[in-house]
Order: sequence, then C-alpha cells, then structure tokens
Amino acid sequence: MLTGDKIETATCIAISAGLKSKNQKLFFLRDSKNEEEVIVKLNEFKLLDESILIIDGASLEICLANLEQLFFEVTMKVNITIKN
Repeated sequence: MLTGDKIETATCIAISAGLKSKNQKLFFLRDSKNEEEVIVKLNEFKLLDESILIIDGASLEICLANLEQLFFEVTMKVNITIKN
C-alpha cells in the first residue's frame, strides 16, 4: 500500500484495513537524507520475515528517483496476505 499520508496515518490505515496481521512487524523507512541511508534500510528490510514496510514521502522520493530497481526488487519479494 502506498499513501500520501503521514507515517502515523499510514500505520493506522494498514492496521485498520487488515493489511497488517498480528504476527507482522512494522518496519519504518523515514527521515532518510541520502541514497546510502535508504540502501541500508532497504537491505535491512529485505532480510526480515513477516514485516510491513512503511515509508515516508522523502524516502520514497529518493527510492523512485535514484534507487528504483532496488526498491522494486525489495518490495516485490514481500509476502502479501490480506485477511478479511
């Protein structure tokens, strides 16, 4: 899920919409100042199981401007399960 909302709002939406299960952890990518920080965080996230990525606008902008391939490689490997 991508949203233009604040991190806190996106977190609440993910939980209330059932996009996050009880066993999943939240992984935040926020307040990134440069590509190196984003690369480190994306690689950290890639190693986790059962985690949800919540990313702020500034970090997403870095991903889409300069790290598009890495961002999509990491996010496409996420296990998506939606429970009703």
